[in-house]
Amino acid sequence: MSKINTLRYNTPKEAQRKSPIRTSVSQSHSSNRLLFGFIFTFLNLFNSSIFAQCVAIPSSPVIISGEPYISTFSSVNLNGTGSTAATALPGSSVSISYNQVMSFSGQYCPGCVTFHQVGVGGTQTAISCANNGQTLNVNTTFTAPVTPGVYYITMYNTLDYQCNTVNYVNSPSTALAVLIVTPPSPTTISGEPYISTFSNVKLNGATNGAIVNPGSNVTIAFKQVMSFSGQYCPGCVTFHQVGVGGTQTAISCANNGQTLNVNTTFTAPVTPGVYYITMYNTLDYQCNTVNYTNSASTAIAVIVVKDLTPPTITCPANISKNTDIGVCGATVTFSAATATDNCSATVTQTTNFTSGQTFPVGSTTIGYSAKDPSNNTAACSFNVVVTDNEAPKITCPANISVNTDVGVCGAKETFSAATASDNCSATVTQTSAFTSGQTFPVGSTT
Repeated sequence: MSKINTLRYNTPKEAQRKSPIRTSVSQSHSSNRLLFGFIFTFLNLFNSSIFAQCVAIPSSPVIISGEPYISTFSSVNLNGTGSTAATALPGSSVSISYNQVMSFSGQYCPGCVTFHQVGVGGTQTAISCANNGQTLNVNTTFTAPVTPGVYYITMYNTLDYQCNTVNYVNSPSTALAVLIVTPPSPTTISGEPYISTFSNVKLNGATNGAIVNPGSNVTIAFKQVMSFSGQYCPGCVTFHQVGVGGTQTAISCANNGQTLNVNTTFTAPVTPGVYYITMYNTLDYQCNTVNYTNSASTAIAVIVVKDLTPPTITCPANISKNTDIGVCGATVTFSAATATDNCSATVTQTTNFTSGQTFPVGSTTIGYSAKDPSNNTAACSFNVVVTDNEAPKITCPANISVNTDVGVCGAKETFSAATASDNCSATVTQTSAFTSGQTFPVGSTT
């Protein structure tokens, strides 16, 4: 095997030539040099203003509500996937179908008509519009945005009695589906002194976009034609490396002048997010371990790693308290449950009693649930136990003194029963044998 030496530079101009340039590379042989490729798995997060760290994939049916509207979407089918998530090339035609049932609570504006508009988040592209009380069966197409990114198909509500041109919010909170716009394909990535053209890019045997599970094996295939302008560094050899953006996972590496037909696999990151398959260029005369930039500007494909991890929710400890004085219950305050998630989570109380209310005697269960944008859920609960330790107050009649009845060794006597009061309730029971109306013997009877 011939040895490849790494050039060292001393002058500022030469050092500048050594600086790496973002590009794509692959494995091949050229003249007397034996070039090599390598594949390894990396993990990291990307940082992009276009892509959110976690992509929420709605679960059908989807209920989107807020005073005064309620809209239920079912049988959502985006771009023929049969699901609420799909990928598409920039500017391509995207199909969408769904059933939408609209209603109106009327509490906010009795008698008003609300319009439910569906469109592409982050754009003004409208898909459908109808008013409350209607049922829609939508089957239509729209044009995907030309900029790669994550676009939620969202709903907008208005009381304007008409459909309006609006800027649809790109948020999972009002989304019924999500579209991932991939980098263009075929595409040419260039920059002095390199040029690399990629075609037939496929992830998992399909398009250049894929939605995958964390840590799963992903297949990738593409044709790469590399060239070198030579104006920046005549006679130099530039290496075109392809890897997963935001990580150090390499897919292929080769030098200028070669043509690659790549068909290999890599391991998807375990952290949810959007990861570009990007190109990196270097003049180091060898393939290097690098941090691949997670940017659409040098991307040939994109994967979305799904969030399958439920939130972790923590409830307060059980609470025990005695009743408040004179009250058949206790005012109890407590902190809400908290939740953590690899993306984000919303905590909701699922039972009626809230902090600061008067809780009845006995055990009351307080429940909470946590949900992340991908509808992964977790639940917890704790008990509020209120004990009545306040004794009843009982009042007996006054002592009674009587003489014997004539000719009888005793006296027949009547009396009222004792009475009692309590913060909850009390039952009065006579605990001795003689009752009102009986003949009491001579002497003292308790």
